[in-house]
Amino acid sequence: DVISDCAATGIANIGIGWSTLSDLTTGICNIAIGTSAMHQTTTGCLNVALGIAALGGAVTTGYGNVGIGEGALKLLTTGRENIAIGCAAACGQTTGCCNISIGAIAGGVNTPSTGIRNIAMGVSALNQNVSGHCNIAVGNQASFGLTTGCFNIGLGYGAGGNGTGGRIKNINIGCCTNRTGNSEGCISGVMYTDVSDTSDCRAKRCI
Repeated sequence: DVISDCAATGIANIGIGWSTLSDLTTGICNIAIGTSAMHQTTTGCLNVALGIAALGGAVTTGYGNVGIGEGALKLLTTGRENIAIGCAAACGQTTGCCNISIGAIAGGVNTPSTGIRNIAMGVSALNQNVSGHCNIAVGNQASFGLTTGCFNIGLGYGAGGNGTGGRIKNINIGCCTNRTGNSEGCISGVMYTDVSDTSDCRAKRCI
C-alpha cells in the first residue's frame, strides 16, 4: 500500500507496505518500504527505512536516518544522522546521533540508547551501548560489553568485549584482547598501559 492519509500534510514521502508511514503528519522526504516501516513517524524528515518495522518508533523530529533490515533503529525518536544496516541493528537507539551500526544487533540493543558518534561493524559489535560516545568497534562481538564508555577502540573478534562498561580511552586490537581499566591498550595479547603517554615515552618503558 502507498500512503494516502488525507490528514497528513507532509510532502514528498514514499511508503510501501502495510501500516507504513501510517501516522505521518508533517514529515517530508521520507522513504519507508516494508510492513510497519516508520509506522509511528509523525514529523520526521529525510529518513530512509527498508525492512519490517525499520525506523518503526515515533520519529518525531529525527532526520537524516537510514535503517535497513528488520527492526533496524526501530525505537528511534529524535535521533538524527544515524545509519543502521542489519537485522535489529541499533534497535535500542532512541535519541542517539551520528552513529553507524552495521551487522545484526550491532550498535546498541539496550533501551534507551543515547550514544553519539559511535561506529560498530560486526554481529553484536557494541551491542550493549547505552550512552557511550566516540567508540569504534570492528569485528563480531567487538566491545559488546561497553555501556557508557567513551573514546575506546576494539578491533577484532571479541576485542574489548568484557569488563567494565564505563571504561575510557582503551585500545584493544586482536581476537579477544581485553583491557578493563582506563587509558590502557592491548595488541594481540601484549599489554601497554597509559596510552595517553607520548609514543616515545611508551616505547622506552616497554622495552
